Amino acid sequence: MSHHPHNPLNLDKETSYYEFSRPEVIKEITRLNLPCQRILELGCSTGATAKAIRELYRVDYYEGIELNATAAKVAADRLNKVQIANLETSSPAALGLPVAGFDLLICLDILEHLYDPWSILSAYTECLQPGGHLLASIPNIQHLTILDGLVKGEWRYTTAGLLDATHLRFFTLGSIRELLSGAGLKIVSQSMSFLNAVDLSSILDSGNQIRLGKLHLVDLNRQEVLQFLAYQYILVAQKL
Repeated sequence: MSHHPHNPLNLDKETSYYEFSRPEVIKEITRLNLPCQRILELGCSTGATAKAIRELYRVDYYEGIELNATAAKVAADRLNKVQIANLETSSPAALGLPVAGFDLLICLDILEHLYDPWSILSAYTECLQPGGHLLASIPNIQHLTILDGLVKGEWRYTTAGLLDATHLRFFTLGSIRELLSGAGLKIVSQSMSFLNAVDLSSILDSGNQIRLGKLHLVDLNRQEVLQFLAYQYILVAQKL
């Protein structure tokens, strides 16, 4: 196959892509007092998040699934068990995962990398016990920088971020809600992270404006402004 000089899939990811935890996500476990004795993490990478969680909370068993064999090898020293598997082709049953065997399912920046996140989330939600929780973070394609790029005629893939070249699906808040509810999950907490510091006190209940280059948005209510500024959504949902 011939080489395309502008193929974004040929870009190498930085080593740090696989080696960082998410403190703003992890703190949701404390804030909501989520049971986390038995955890299953989809896309556990090198286990940096698992390591941080196990240092903070009493976890009896932590299992991860990871596609990247190099990252999984590092994670094996941080989790009780790591399976190298492709979520697209490996069902929970095929991996020997018990039905209702976990009280917390973690999906951090993984669902957008899947061809069929809807079916996969539904399948792995079956691993949660009744009343168990999902802890997830999902990028927001409605972010202002994406709109600004479209105004300029740009949609440029990168090695990481909102337009990571390995993202197959893109979500707004509305489609995230549909993704979770369709998997039998009820959102109990919803927050967001920002790319840059945001002065939330300056956002009015109505009549807001956003101007960025040639992009000018007017008459926005507070929720609409936040949906343009949110870089990622952090969600906790409970299995019905």
